[in-house]
Amino acid sequence: MARSEHLNPPLQFFLPNPVSISQISLSSFYYITNMELRLNILFISLLIGFAFPCSCLEPPPPAEAYEEADAVFSGQVTNIVVDESGYYHEVTFQIIDVWKGEDSEEITVLTETYSDACGYNFQINNEYLVYAYTYAGGNYTNICTRTNLLEYANEDLDYLNSLNSSQCQGDTNLDNNIDILDVITIVNHVLENNLLDGEAFDNGDVDDNGELNVIDLVVIVESILNGDNECNDNFAPIDLSLEWEFQDDLSYFDYEELDNVISQISNLSYIEGIIVVHNGEIVSESYYNGSSINQTFNIFSVTKSFTSTLIGQAIDQGLILNQNSTLDNFLPDYGQPYLESVTLHNLLTMSSGYADGFGYPYWVSATTTQLEWMPYTFPGFFFYNNSACHLNSHVLYYATQMTPYEFANINLFPYLGIEGPQWLDGYLNINDGSASLELRLRDMIKLGQLYLQNGWSGDEQILSPEWIGQATSMQVGTNSPGVPGYGYLWWLPPEEGYMAIGYGGQYIAVYPERGLVIGIHSAINNNETYQSQLFYYIHNHIAPIFDGDE
Repeated sequence: MARSEHLNPPLQFFLPNPVSISQISLSSFYYITNMELRLNILFISLLIGFAFPCSCLEPPPPAEAYEEADAVFSGQVTNIVVDESGYYHEVTFQIIDVWKGEDSEEITVLTETYSDACGYNFQINNEYLVYAYTYAGGNYTNICTRTNLLEYANEDLDYLNSLNSSQCQGDTNLDNNIDILDVITIVNHVLENNLLDGEAFDNGDVDDNGELNVIDLVVIVESILNGDNECNDNFAPIDLSLEWEFQDDLSYFDYEELDNVISQISNLSYIEGIIVVHNGEIVSESYYNGSSINQTFNIFSVTKSFTSTLIGQAIDQGLILNQNSTLDNFLPDYGQPYLESVTLHNLLTMSSGYADGFGYPYWVSATTTQLEWMPYTFPGFFFYNNSACHLNSHVLYYATQMTPYEFANINLFPYLGIEGPQWLDGYLNINDGSASLELRLRDMIKLGQLYLQNGWSGDEQILSPEWIGQATSMQVGTNSPGVPGYGYLWWLPPEEGYMAIGYGGQYIAVYPERGLVIGIHSAINNNETYQSQLFYYIHNHIAPIFDGDE
């Protein structure tokens, strides 16, 4: 419900505390047949409204606002008229999208005429995202809701679109398919043999009227007959601060084939752990050679993808201008003219032109001056470089006045359920931007799930979709046929997906179209043959099992 000091839109009788005029909606008056009584209530309410002008608390986040609202839609205002009482505007919208409530071409919403009474000041021809509350068949909103101009509603739209994509209309038994079993499930609900609730009920209520009936059955049967009986593979963003949940029903994909592939991987000498997550739930998890769920390990260059994420968050927050700015805008001036030629984009894409001046882990102890003055040629070509990549941590440090660990401990780790990880640091306590973060396998792969969820952890968006799109798109070619592309500290394998790859066979592999994240932990005393086999199993055997239609 809208969080204002006037609890909610309809008339509240016998309230112990003064209330604002906006507690009284036009539809409430329709219940009062005595005209004299109606006028008295209106008069008293006007006096209260002028005595206690509108005051709002901060609106809830998008997920909570969505749950509380009766209707959520976007539309363009086509008409505004004053109702018979003179107190309300009736605002008509030409609908663009509907996420909740009646799906029609036009929707009319009531709001108070005056902003002092919490009325929303809608303007003809402007487009809005509206959170409305339904009473006596009408819709009501005010300035205390998350209703906003559409151009300023990006946070809400990201959540609403991800939520809508998760619904599989007609799939009442939650098996990711729409078939006769779903029809039987609805019939049993209607007959009160087995009542549905939650996601199953929402999937069955295809006309969004709050009940399951013959109309829903007709639409679902028509979908089945038309062959439109497969669910979108997207899902609502899970809360990554919590532990993973397991998928109990493994019958919707070829689990025998997955088990066979993992059995082959288990025979590799250096494998220590593998997790396969589909649609936000673990479908397979195994540990080998003395490893376990709670073992933490150096994820080596997978750390780079965490560093990329922190840079993206700093840009999202306006702490770093943008990745196309040259390094002289971010780092102290120690007289190095080359900083005016190389950009943050170059650091993030291994194309800085710097030589790799320090071995592991000595770049961590190097000063900013020493890193700036490493030998260089010219920027623009791919050259894998740990020392230059560590400069990203220095950029973050000077931009935020926090070490990467401190910044992550506020903006990233809590949302992934990561508590107090070990992360090697050196000069000025700046953490290693290229390696040395130590995590459990379960925690490491949450970064992949965060990217798969467009930067959402539950109802909190902590990384923008814009950054994710740029970080996981081809920014530079690697001249390697196995992994031909590189984004912002993410590897791009052939055809699809993106990967974080660490020394010795540490992997996060993400396949967005398949709703799939794969994590692997390996012992580091292995060889290139092992790592090539591992990559081949991930990309060519595990990923195709989830064909994007489940």
